[in-house]
Amino acid sequence: MLPRANGLVLITALVLLLILMLLGISGTRTMVLQTRMAMNLHQMHQAFQAAEAALRDGEQHIAQYINADTVFSATCDLGLCASLSLHDTPWDSMLVNWQTGENTIIYGSQTGQSAFLTTAPQPRYIIEQLPGSVAASDQWYRVTAVSYTAGGAVQHILQSTYLQ
Repeated sequence: MLPRANGLVLITALVLLLILMLLGISGTRTMVLQTRMAMNLHQMHQAFQAAEAALRDGEQHIAQYINADTVFSATCDLGLCASLSLHDTPWDSMLVNWQTGENTIIYGSQTGQSAFLTTAPQPRYIIEQLPGSVAASDQWYRVTAVSYTAGGAVQHILQSTYLQ
């Protein structure tokens, strides 16, 4: 004949089930958090690569289409900005609206590059004509490119200077 346990086995089993359930919930929460972190990192890399591509697209735009007859304005019309000094920051002013695309150049619109499927809005850039060239035939330009992730949350801003 078996001795009476008075419910001790039931209580022990319930405590063990509770511990296992808490471990399972904790593991699931950790997995979800790590998945979100990996997705954010992936989106950040995509936005960086799109901004880098827009930067190169702007440099290609200068090489192919910018010449002495190109008109640069102080109001950044059509994404072509005339800077009065090296310290001007038209990319961070009211002249340029990166979200709506006002006074910016959309990636590929001038060079024929295909659109990015992973970013919305498409990466954009502006070209600034910088003052103070070393030689009369040399002209310096600053290209500023901006890209967002598909959700619009992550923004990357990259700049380069280009001598033509």
